[in-house]
Amino acid sequence: MLEAYKKVEGIYTDEEAKLPFIVEAWVIAKDAPKDSDYHNISVITNRTPTLGQSQLSVNSGRPRFTSGGCYRSHGKEVNRNKSYSVILAILSPYIPIVSSGKMPQLLNGTYDGEIIDALFSTMRKAGAATSKKKPGISLLDAGFLCMEEAYNKVSNNGQY
Repeated sequence: MLEAYKKVEGIYTDEEAKLPFIVEAWVIAKDAPKDSDYHNISVITNRTPTLGQSQLSVNSGRPRFTSGGCYRSHGKEVNRNKSYSVILAILSPYIPIVSSGKMPQLLNGTYDGEIIDALFSTMRKAGAATSKKKPGISLLDAGFLCMEEAYNKVSNNGQY
């Protein structure tokens, strides 16, 4: 498992108001088949998970983040042989919303440059690191190998 983290701090100016903000991104990259679409992203605004759907995809090595009906892609490629799990956190007294369901509008120009910078640079960093394969089978893989047999044994072949 390869990890990366980035924190971006700034001031958003809206007319006379100057509002501080922090954008943080944590990325874990795991080995995966080339161009697989096993990516996920969790978005947290002001220390609260968002209810709206955000998506992360990597097409031909180019990451694409979708949120609130908008998307942004990045021109630089990330490692196509990785699966990315991302946590994106935004802290600010002002986060625009797009619906009464309080879906945050993250890519409307308020903080989108900082979000894209934090998100894609951590993906590149996590994906660029080389994983060190340990010889043999991992504990997780060993568990998956015997899970069905164990389940059938304790449930009397699905009876309970």
